[in-house]
Amino acid sequence: MQVLRVSNALQYYGVHDLAGIPSVHAALPETLVLCDSRMALTSERNKFMSRLLPRNKLEELSVQADAERLMLSDLAATREKFSVTPQDVLNELSLLIAEDYLLGTLTYEFCDSVMNGIINAIVEVAMTNAMPQPAFSLY
Repeated sequence: MQVLRVSNALQYYGVHDLAGIPSVHAALPETLVLCDSRMALTSERNKFMSRLLPRNKLEELSVQADAERLMLSDLAATREKFSVTPQDVLNELSLLIAEDYLLGTLTYEFCDSVMNGIINAIVEVAMTNAMPQPAFSLY
């Protein structure tokens, strides 16, 4: 695994929308380092966590989330087809968005729109189950 040196870090508590902060818009993709005790966002991520959903399905969901807000019911067909939980879908979609942003293949605006497009489904899941993590933390 490659070790990277981090020269700047930001820690915050709670839910914040950082979209309006100029430094977020000016930041290069490698500036943002996302980490959770259960996973690592690196180019070697698959050594830590394998995907349950194919990339093309996650990309399809990201386009849908960008275009319209997704509700939990919108994920039913995907959940049934791949025999996964709502948390699995939301977590994998969130991780894909974060990884592709860090790689510079997605714009901040698109990623922000997708995450805003799935927050209703994240909250819906949390009403009866544990909060989907890392989806909520990445939001």
